[in-house]
Amino acid sequence: MKHIEKSIEIISWKDARESVLRVNPELAQAIDESQPKASHKLIKVKYPYGAEIIKKGMFFIPSGKGLTEFSKASSELQKLLDYSWMSVPLGIVTKGAIESFWLSNDSVIPQGILEEGATCAKRTIFSNVKFNFKSIWNLTAGARTLFLLPSIKDREGYARLAKYFQIPSIIPRTYFDQWFVFKDLALKNFPEHNWYSEMIFFTRPWVEEIILNKGSPLGSYLHNSFLNNSEFLRNEHVFNFIWHNFLNTVNAKRVIVDSYLYEYSKYLVKAGMGASLAFSPDFTDRVAPIEFLSRVYVDIYSLKQQPIFMKTSKNKWGEEGNSLYLSLQLPIHYQNKPCRGKRSTGVESLKSISDILDIFKQKLNSDKNLIKGSILESFNNCIDYKYYHKDKTSHPEISSSNLILDNNKEFTPLGPYSALEKPYYNVFFKGCINIKCLNKTPIT
Repeated sequence: MKHIEKSIEIISWKDARESVLRVNPELAQAIDESQPKASHKLIKVKYPYGAEIIKKGMFFIPSGKGLTEFSKASSELQKLLDYSWMSVPLGIVTKGAIESFWLSNDSVIPQGILEEGATCAKRTIFSNVKFNFKSIWNLTAGARTLFLLPSIKDREGYARLAKYFQIPSIIPRTYFDQWFVFKDLALKNFPEHNWYSEMIFFTRPWVEEIILNKGSPLGSYLHNSFLNNSEFLRNEHVFNFIWHNFLNTVNAKRVIVDSYLYEYSKYLVKAGMGASLAFSPDFTDRVAPIEFLSRVYVDIYSLKQQPIFMKTSKNKWGEEGNSLYLSLQLPIHYQNKPCRGKRSTGVESLKSISDILDIFKQKLNSDKNLIKGSILESFNNCIDYKYYHKDKTSHPEISSSNLILDNNKEFTPLGPYSALEKPYYNVFFKGCINIKCLNKTPIT
């Protein structure tokens, strides 16, 4: 074991084994069975919450001055990681979490959170680099798209935070702007919450060995993991064709709907299949120092409502009761945008989406041969959508958004915060769709 910086160590597999075994026993076993040489080193790196590990495709590592672009790292580190990786070296998350995302003007487009035990950058070994658009990628330590459900735009509250913690008094303009405040609070108070992301990166000898022996236990594990994680992406063109045929059916019925709502409905179907992201509440410290941030907003900011944090998640197909949420107020897909001047967050938009998805389910029932053996064959039995809006409506399929907090136990905080007022009146619930796994046995 050798310290390069306070947050960087060069270690052996013997040093790393217990950390990997704790979070991913299958990977640890694969490495053991591959019998790596004692000379094969690994690099363990710790990042504080909010650290930008990748920024516009550039990889950063900790240094005495914060973060340093990797091209300026020591010659020893550069030699160890001297292999063809894309935005980040091949590695595993052994503590905390990381989140990848794209940026489009002021929009943050989440690509997924990797929690403890997840491996990253397998494309380094198993994908063709000519289709690597490196500069689009960004990666942070902890959840980048984390946000508080209740409104936190009180000027006096932020003045108290700024004075108490000696941070800039910035009032978030959007849900995803809250991250800038969370990051400042976490960095100022690291010893108190002690939250960080830890990654172990494979060095050049490991990668050369994996490439030469892809049939080894380690090579097979990484290859199978790569195939499982990219399964939908490799078959998305088929799903797009099925959706194209579905649109022809809708057009034949002379249903007139804004094209943006078609795209949003398509995204809802992908989220139901577990292929795209949605949101879920989180009261733990798995992806960020949430317990610390909750205390800060209740005790210092003086938040009077329950501090319910939302993070991005994927549907766990076939897991009974798994529940996710999407909001018309916070679109996280990048295809298409509402036509200028058109309101796409109201009750009528929800009704149109409900109609589109009903027709889609009818189409699945009539095209059983086309989808036989695929995840769509059991889609209608496994996935249910519920629609909510805070405005009153005569449409029976759209319920009051107050019911989300009253009827869904995943929104119930533990401890002292349960006595606070529920954040019924928040922007996210104004046009919200709940995606829920039913108690059915899916096709696998």
